[in-house]
Amino acid sequence: MIYAGLGRCDDAKRTADRAAELLPENRDAFDGPIMAISRARIYAMCGDKETALSALEHSLQTPAGITTSELRFDPVWDPVRNEPRFQKLISAD
Repeated sequence: MIYAGLGRCDDAKRTADRAAELLPENRDAFDGPIMAISRARIYAMCGDKETALSALEHSLQTPAGITTSELRFDPVWDPVRNEPRFQKLISAD
């Protein structure tokens, strides 16, 4: 996330993809979902709304995934907050 915060989005996305590949949810039910959420955060911060929203849709269906409360209140989701898909995710509760 530091790379994304520094505007080094290519490095951030590459690192996030690699982390999710090394620690997938099907191999680690605790840390895998955390990696997937971090990856979605990075993609949202870098403006790749489609990838971020797809990852969030998946994470909401995953045990230990993100919650709608986290989506509603965490400012990291501001880049996608006004997207209809995001609005649908937070109203699914």
